[in-house]
Amino acid sequence: MAIDILTGPYIKGLSFTAMTEPWRLIGDVGGTNVRFARSDSSADIHDQWVAPVDRYQTFAAALTEYLGRVGNGAQASAAVIAAAGPVADGEIRLTNSSWRICERELATLLGPGVATRLVNDLEAVAFALPHLPENRLQFADLRPRVRDARQRMLAVNVGTGFGSASLIRDGERWVCCPSESGHMRLAADNAEELALFSKLEIGQATVEDILSGGGLQRLQAHVAEARPEFGYQYFTGFLARACADLVLASAAWDGLYLCGSVATAWWQRADLDEFRRLFVGTSKMSHQLRATPIALIDAELPALIGLAHLNVGHAD
Repeated sequence: MAIDILTGPYIKGLSFTAMTEPWRLIGDVGGTNVRFARSDSSADIHDQWVAPVDRYQTFAAALTEYLGRVGNGAQASAAVIAAAGPVADGEIRLTNSSWRICERELATLLGPGVATRLVNDLEAVAFALPHLPENRLQFADLRPRVRDARQRMLAVNVGTGFGSASLIRDGERWVCCPSESGHMRLAADNAEELALFSKLEIGQATVEDILSGGGLQRLQAHVAEARPEFGYQYFTGFLARACADLVLASAAWDGLYLCGSVATAWWQRADLDEFRRLFVGTSKMSHQLRATPIALIDAELPALIGLAHLNVGHAD
């Protein structure tokens, strides 16, 4: 897959790709940044444009600027946008932003005849999993089964927030189940962790309270007087348990795939053997978890890759 990246909206004189065929608008909206791009019939990605969400009051304002740079949406055949929040009645209200994205408004901006679809951001990442080459994945230990044999996989993002989505093969197609797993409760496993939760003053902690950029900062701040690496050790334990629960809940035996800025930073210094040990645990299903591949997605644009391959219609 070819990916043509532009580094941001603030550079003057950007040269966009001349596309002679109809193209698809794809977009990934997170709590921190918004990315737009165009994909062609080969699912190659062109003209990625990145901007901070807080620079614009609305999603429409950011999209309008991008469309102005590529010719106001001329020749766009479809649009599929992923965002950090649940999709309800053709609309997403971002979990960590005031932005609201509506399919009807998107269709109005692009013009008549342009099919539109909204998906959760982790849904987009999950749809990328069958298309990622192995050189864009860093495996902790086990290698996965051959591509055509995989049946169930799980994508987990740890960044500004926490999210996950499972991907399940149904005959010749893949079906995705997004979730709001970041808002599940995260329990202390022992007296030491219970005391830590009390120090953090977060009451009934959610997964995202700990397993996110802000969560890692809180951990580091409260254990810095002891040893700085303790923050990563706590983070490793909580992440292992949360991921194991999600794999068990979705029977995603064909792979746990991590992504996001915090997950990437953690991976570079984590004790992955210890993560595997805590992930496996001692339950009756520990043999399944022991055989589940674990990998970090090393592709720069997993959500956009998934969107480039996703059908805009609601049957994938």
